[in-house]
Amino acid sequence: MSEHHLIADVVPEPDGLSTGVSRLTTATLFAAALLSFLLPFATVSCGDPVTFTGLELATGTVEDPTHSPTELAFAAEIESYGTVLALVALGAVVVGLVLAAFSMRGSGAAALVALLALMLLPWSAAYGLADFAVYEGYAFALAAAAALVARRRVEAVRRRRREGARILPAVLAGVLLAIPIGVTAALCIAATHSYAGY
Repeated sequence: MSEHHLIADVVPEPDGLSTGVSRLTTATLFAAALLSFLLPFATVSCGDPVTFTGLELATGTVEDPTHSPTELAFAAEIESYGTVLALVALGAVVVGLVLAAFSMRGSGAAALVALLALMLLPWSAAYGLADFAVYEGYAFALAAAAALVARRRVEAVRRRRREGARILPAVLAGVLLAIPIGVTAALCIAATHSYAGY
């Protein structure tokens, strides 16, 4: 018996039930990421704080409650730094949800695009704005996107095992993604902690 057949016997091909559960889990994670855009994403402060949801940032409708000219200009500045990234992330989440719901290929790529765009958001804020804090909307969206990408990495490792191929490339790809996710999470925690003591 060949090594490939031995591995295939030990790790059986996924049946229809496991495939259905996997599709449901993927769609659920995309739906969770989508709903997260309705929650507060962050507060940015330059004088009066401006708080916004992911949807407001993605659609360029960030508003300051004071409606003062200075703060309105600041809200516009927030949009200039984050709207494109937030819109890309939101669009990728919507596309991924549709693809997952209809069992179409490409949901993994959509999850990766959403994750990268979400990871760039706090770095954009750190580059252009002094003080910010992230909230549950951003945290949930990032966690859901990271979970989706992690699931794809696990599936890639399992597939390569079944095929008798080396799993190291798939593992390394996961590690290379985990590092910037961890660094981005550390930035968000540090910025939020600093903002709370501001």
